[in-house]
Amino acid sequence: MPKELNEISGISFVDEDLLACVQDEKGTIYLFDLERNLITKRIKFSGKGDYEAIAIKGQTS
Repeated sequence: MPKELNEISGISFVDEDLLACVQDEKGTIYLFDLERNLITKRIKFSGKGDYEAIAIKGQTS
């Protein structure tokens, strides 16, 4: 994983090659492509905090 994801505290599969990861302190969700080994998207959802988990609801494709 890239250094930027050292403090992730929650991981959920979006599909078999894509992870959604929440950064522990920044209020950002990262989409990480396992096949290409890179962050494909950053989604800011809040300010600084202490976020501990992420979950996927319903279908993703």
